[in-house]
Parts: sequence; structure tokens; C-alpha cells
Amino acid sequence: MDKKRLVLCVAMGILLAAAIAACVGKPGQIGCTNADDYHVGACGILDPCHCLDDGGAALGINANPAACALAREELAQKCPDAGPDASADGPPPDAILEGPIVACPDECLPNAPAGWSDPTLLAVSDAGLPACPVAAPSITYEGYGGLQAEPAVCGPCACAPSQGTCGLPTILTASTGACPGNGPQDWLRPWNPPTGWDGGCTALDPVPGTAACGKSSMTCVRSVTIGPVAVDDSCAPIGPAAPILPPVTWSTIALACTSGMSGPCADPGTVCAPAGAEGFRQCVFHEGEVACPSFSPYSVQLVFHGGVDDTRGCAACTCGPVTGSACSAKVSVYADGVCGAALVSTTGPCRAVPPGVTLGSKSAVLEPYGSGTCEASDAGPTGSAPGSMAATFCCLPM
Repeated sequence: MDKKRLVLCVAMGILLAAAIAACVGKPGQIGCTNADDYHVGACGILDPCHCLDDGGAALGINANPAACALAREELAQKCPDAGPDASADGPPPDAILEGPIVACPDECLPNAPAGWSDPTLLAVSDAGLPACPVAAPSITYEGYGGLQAEPAVCGPCACAPSQGTCGLPTILTASTGACPGNGPQDWLRPWNPPTGWDGGCTALDPVPGTAACGKSSMTCVRSVTIGPVAVDDSCAPIGPAAPILPPVTWSTIALACTSGMSGPCADPGTVCAPAGAEGFRQCVFHEGEVACPSFSPYSVQLVFHGGVDDTRGCAACTCGPVTGSACSAKVSVYADGVCGAALVSTTGPCRAVPPGVTLGSKSAVLEPYGSGTCEASDAGPTGSAPGSMAATFCCLPM
């Protein structure tokens, strides 16, 4: 430093001592409000008051003009060619040069709630995809609203004629009464075939014709009752045809745009966001369908979707119980134990036998199965087609 410059600094020292300590001393010293504690100007000069760039106006810093004089003097000494507008931020490097800090060029809006995006411009249209405004050309979201998905159209159902099998009766009863053989004074005696009877001749548990029946003068057997024939049948459903799915439509389309510009806002409760444009709302974004935070000014909820989870279809056809089918068995009753000469053969539930005859053996043959019909169910629509990939925008009231 030459002698003349040294004399000048000494002369200024008394007048600017407090201001010098504020701008070039430790962060937070008196000399400017809202000091940017670690802001570094050109040539590594600590400049919390932004004396070497824009005076801190964009950050709300009010520097003492006299306090900035020494910072400029130091810059002139260390880097005479740097210029008065050079600056740098961060921990002090040897020499970092920056342009002046520019305030938010768009609009300062309330900060987004935690977990939500910064404010963006959102347009909702029912007449095709709108274009992003010139001031916010970058698309950040495209989605849809107003989903319309009609149920599937289902064809009729029908049932094929029944198919089934018949089983031999498992209960035979000898009675002292005439058919139907179930009067209050009739004596009944079981005459059942063996378990798993295939209809072959069986002499199991014969019934003597003159067995005592409570009165020795009474002849016993006058009729034989045949139990029901087992039936196992059903109808096969026919249809429906492949379901017809009406097309899915949307009534609105949503487009979110941003500028990518940023800059400081004077109010710490605000953030730099794209300026409003005609047809666009200012909103914050969150994935999924969520409620707007009650404490936030972004209170108008709009939900959109990126696709459809389509599970529409038709119920399977079913058939009701079989009606009109036929199963019967022809049972033959013999007096001897080897199914010799048949006394009677019948498919009916009861058949008279000669009074007092011995029931020695029996055999049976199944008659062919006779098909019936079933009532078909209605193959109604099933499933739904809700929107998928939900996205929630919470917007400032218009």
C-alpha cells in the first residue's frame, strides 16, 4: 500500500470503525440488517452486507453506506480489475466471481406444505389439451378427470338339458296292510337290500308269510313298499358370450406447467413461483389422493388420474335345480331265496303281494334316466373401472 492510500485509510478509520467491523468482521455484527452471514465477495472478501454487488436489496439487507466504503477499498487493493459488482457465496474461496443476486422474476406465493411440490400452474380443460403459457413452458404433469365407465354389457344365459345318474332304492318295507301299506293298524317290517346293492339277487333278511304279527290268526304280508330312487343330476350352463365393454371416457384433461425460474422473495413465508396466467390456477401437487392440509392456503382440492384399473366383466351363468327329470327302478319280489319265479315286479312305490306269501328274495333293474330342465341365472355385470395413478392438486381459491 502506498503512502497516500495509507494516510487515507487512517483518516477514515476513526469515522468508520463501527461500520468496518459490521461488514468485514464476523457474521452478525452491527452494520446491516438481515446480514447474509457467509456471503463472500470478489477476491475472497467476506461481505455479509452485500456491499460489493447489489447492496442486498433483493434480500432485504440495509447496509450502512459508510460501512461499505472500506469493503470497496479492500476490493480495489486486492483485485483492482475485479469491478465493483463481482461477488461470491459460500465459505471463503481464494477468488470466486458471481453476478448480482436477482430477485424472483415471477411471483412470490405462500410456501407449500411439507411433502408437497412448489407452486405450479394448473389448467383444467374439457376441450383438449391446453398449451403451457410462454412464462412457464415446462410441462410437469398431464392427467385426466371426470371418468365415465359404463358397466359391461352381458349376453343371455341358458341351460342345457339335465344329465344325471340314478341309484337303486335302499329301503324296502313289508306291510300287513294293503297299499299304500302305512295305515295306523298296519304292521311294518323292514326288508332292506344290502348296503351298496347293485340290483343282483339277494336273500337278505327274508319275511315269512305267516309270521306272528301280534294276532296269531292274522296273515302278515299283503304289500311291499319301495323307497325312493336316488337321483344325482344337474344342467350345464350355456353362455354368456364375451362381455362388451363400453369405452372409457374422461370429461376433463389437466396440465401443470412451470418456468424453472427462481429467485429470492423478501417474505420468508413465500417462494418464487410462475406468475399467474389466464386459464391457469396456482396449485401444489402430491402423489395419490390425499386431503388438502387444513392449515394451508392451498385449500381447493382437485384429483386427477393417469389411467384406469378396468375389472369390468360378466358374472358366470348358473343353473337352478332340475325339474322334470325321471329316475325309476323295477324291483322284483320272489317267494324263494334264489330269485326264481317272481311274485311281483314294480316301479311304483307300493305293490300288493298274495296274502301270507313268504318274501324270500329280491332283485332290481334301473330304468334309463329321463332328462329335465333348469332355469338359467342372469349373467349380470361385475367389476368396475376406477381411475388409477391418482394425483392431488391443492389450489389457491380463485
